[in-house]
Amino acid sequence: MARLLSNIPVLRSGHLPMVIDVRDRKEYIDILARYELSSGQLTTETGGWPAEAPMPLT
Repeated sequence: MARLLSNIPVLRSGHLPMVIDVRDRKEYIDILARYELSSGQLTTETGGWPAEAPMPLT
């Protein structure tokens, strides 16, 4: 469920969902942790959070 929820901002910004292979998951989490420690918590103010894509007109 957490992986599904973590893809919502990615999808809203117009990108495809992220799929991390189970063999690469530990490295991926370690990289995210190092990034967060070096740049601070991801927020819209820090610029580390993806902006939402405009909603298409229907």
